[in-house]
Amino acid sequence: MKKLFSVFLCVVMIATALSPFFALSISADEVKDVPILDYAKVKTFFEKSKYSVTDTFKSSTGTSLPYRMYVPEDYDPEKSYPLVLSFHGAGERGTNNQHIFTGGSVFQRLLHPDERKEHPCIILAPQCNPSSQWVLSPWGPGTYDHTKIQKSPYMAAAEELLEEVLKEYSVDQTRLYVTGISMGGFGTWDIISRNPDKFAAAIPICGGTDASYLENLKGFPIRTFHAADDPIVACTGTRKANEILNGTGDFKYTEYTSGGHLIWDRVYKTGDLMDWLFAQTLSNISTSFVTDENVTLTGKDSVESGSSLTVSYEVKEGYVLKSLTYRGKELAFTDPTSGSVTIDSYIGGEIIATTEEQAVVVPSIPEENSSTKEESAPSLETTPSSPPASDESSNEETSSPAKPSVSAPESDDDNSPSSENIASGSIFGIGVIGIIAVVAIVAVAVVVVFVVLIIKKKK
Repeated sequence: MKKLFSVFLCVVMIATALSPFFALSISADEVKDVPILDYAKVKTFFEKSKYSVTDTFKSSTGTSLPYRMYVPEDYDPEKSYPLVLSFHGAGERGTNNQHIFTGGSVFQRLLHPDERKEHPCIILAPQCNPSSQWVLSPWGPGTYDHTKIQKSPYMAAAEELLEEVLKEYSVDQTRLYVTGISMGGFGTWDIISRNPDKFAAAIPICGGTDASYLENLKGFPIRTFHAADDPIVACTGTRKANEILNGTGDFKYTEYTSGGHLIWDRVYKTGDLMDWLFAQTLSNISTSFVTDENVTLTGKDSVESGSSLTVSYEVKEGYVLKSLTYRGKELAFTDPTSGSVTIDSYIGGEIIATTEEQAVVVPSIPEENSSTKEESAPSLETTPSSPPASDESSNEETSSPAKPSVSAPESDDDNSPSSENIASGSIFGIGVIGIIAVVAIVAVAVVVVFVVLIIKKKK
């Protein structure tokens, strides 16, 4: 009996010792882990692609945001790629743009050869300054109230940077994803809370939430992870998210019984995580118009990705449409004041319209001196033989296809008639007064001949 009890006690002790490796999952599925890269290999694969970008973005408010962006080595602008926005943690803040090579990130999973083949995508990773955060709140409680803090300038800059990337690269805007660890987990919750219709799915890891935002995320696809014994960021906010969002859509919270704060490698190893992420898509794309105050663009608020979108435009009186572009390409239009264009295979992105003032044609009328009317008349006969001096410069100004209207003459002091005046006031280069004079001379000649014939006949 004592022997049996000893065996039982040993089993219990072994089970207790191994318990940290059998994490409690609130959503109970166990998935086989897959390998991820170490940081040195992340750098190798990043630099292998000739399209990868290392740069600094300057926001509209002057915030400098270093970033790295991985673009697949076989990138084809005729195709569209999903994009993953990656927010780093507090330990990777800096200005040297090395953070993706020194701390845990989704790059470790997505740049693995198997994943690059299975899920080719663009990965965007901005870097926050050491003096700031993605969300300007204390980390410890795991919760925050966005009404009591200002929006982080680095989060605002990251949003602007994303918009620029969407303009410059062929991104499938129905498949924008975001993930982040620790401070970046806060950032992930924050950006999807502010933009619930922009992203297709999110993976926040050991981050914090604002409960007042969460109602807007019901139905939003989320996989979130935290450890119960996290000493840096309490799992309070993530548990609150689970309380509000669980059962409302494709939401899943995995809570590890142990693991502390550094759980991201464990999360990114989760076997089916990337298959789940890249399967998410927005059913419709919201249309985005950018205009000045002189033109109105209208079209469907949202369309199915890949379908056609018709955009109508109406320009304010006194202005004409200068350009209409989509994803950096000019859209052809016929009428510069109103009309419509159709974009085939619309995949999201801004439609941008610009206008310019409509040039008004003001005919130049030669000054007429009442005391010398007869003397000024011959100028209409002699001038047409040579074009007006101002015509050449005027033609240069109006030759651009972006300026369909006719420009007015450069100077009111120029008494030489414009080509339009000549065309409307002459026939084959002969002035109106000249024509009258010729007719009069012919009439007089006919009368003279007639009189001479009569005189000869009488003789």
